[in-house]
Amino acid sequence: MADYVREAGIMCFDYESANNSPDKKHSALDWFRDSTYRTILSVSFQPSVSYVIPIDHFEATWTDEEYEEIEDIIQDLYEDYNIRKIGHNIKFDMHLGAKKRDINYRGRLDDTMLMHHLIDETTQHGLKELAGNYFKDYAGYEDEVRKHKWEEV
Repeated sequence: MADYVREAGIMCFDYESANNSPDKKHSALDWFRDSTYRTILSVSFQPSVSYVIPIDHFEATWTDEEYEEIEDIIQDLYEDYNIRKIGHNIKFDMHLGAKKRDINYRGRLDDTMLMHHLIDETTQHGLKELAGNYFKDYAGYEDEVRKHKWEEV
């Protein structure tokens, strides 16, 4: 995956997170909470291809050494000036990604939420709204996910 990302020069990434606090309240500042943790990381470098990496997830089977190696590879990609990083509300993912490591994100950073705001500041900019507007087949995708505890998806 890392070789493909370097070759393409593009890394679209998104962390999914969970919160194990007793109140289970979510806010824009969840990445500050000690109770918020990364469950998976999705990485894509071209349309229709995505790698989903379980991190602090019940399906993760990494040894401590493998986990550190994966974190090293991901950090190297984040810190590579030649790789364009793309995310939706990228600030959240950058903070969450750097929660356990000192990561210096380098290179071009593009936030699709901010891009959409520049296109139309009068509508919602959330990922589920944009997916429904621009990719009709994915409208309502979150309805299926809501049937499960996020930590178990």
